[in-house]
Amino acid sequence: MKIWQCKIGEIELSKIPEIRNSPMRQAVDRAYQQLTGESPKFLFSDWKGQLSANQWQIVEDAKPVIIELWIEGYRLNGDRSKAQFLGNFEGPTLRDAVIHYKQSLELKHINTAYPWDVINTDKLTDWGCRFFNNEADAREAFG
Repeated sequence: MKIWQCKIGEIELSKIPEIRNSPMRQAVDRAYQQLTGESPKFLFSDWKGQLSANQWQIVEDAKPVIIELWIEGYRLNGDRSKAQFLGNFEGPTLRDAVIHYKQSLELKHINTAYPWDVINTDKLTDWGCRFFNNEADAREAFG
């Protein structure tokens, strides 16, 4: 048997609505059923949770890593482009930054027919052009 546990927070008590437990329990219950296809046999929750010393250390050390995202240029069938700065995106890895970049485009252009699958988050490419975390590497091939 496996029991899933979660700690979430932190918020001031004054910001929590009068009905405190029910909405959170209902959301967890729905998510559990969607994931497992079964109703939970039990569900305990309250607003008295505590983090261990190790968990607090992780929270205190967890500062977002921001990655400068660049894409290399190209030369194809007489068309060309130089490397482009795409923006700053959360890491901690280049792959994470590319995923966040793709998500930002999907949200920005939600009603367009852009072929999002050309952004390959495994190969770290967009239409075959490689992503980089710095300008020098992005400009190496085509300026």
